[in-house]
Amino acid sequence: MAIRYAVGRKTIACSSLPGGIAREYVHRLNDQQKVMIVKDIRSEIEMCRGFARDEMWEGIDAPEWEALADSLDTKKHHQIVTDFEGKKQTHTAFLNDGRWVSVSDYHRTGRRNYTINPDYIIQQPTL
Repeated sequence: MAIRYAVGRKTIACSSLPGGIAREYVHRLNDQQKVMIVKDIRSEIEMCRGFARDEMWEGIDAPEWEALADSLDTKKHHQIVTDFEGKKQTHTAFLNDGRWVSVSDYHRTGRRNYTINPDYIIQQPTL
């Protein structure tokens, strides 16, 4: 299924596609392919928003597609430092729906709801 077709279809199959792409295909993509996918996703999201405001699509589908695009776009990646029980870790993450999502966790699971717990963040960029 073409990404440009799937972004605005408003079905469960299409809203679950971004996570499947993250889990199954991202590791196979070269940098040029990632750039093309990001461009396609963002272009389609803007086109969908240009037609009419659909609150259900905005709340369910759009964040899933935005997460995939942001996970592939290194310009959206930031270094987040956490401290959990005295162990400091640096995570490459992107902001999605106001929460930091680890790029590697997103690509491993395809789920944007696995976020970095804000209670453990000791350093993050000011956006």
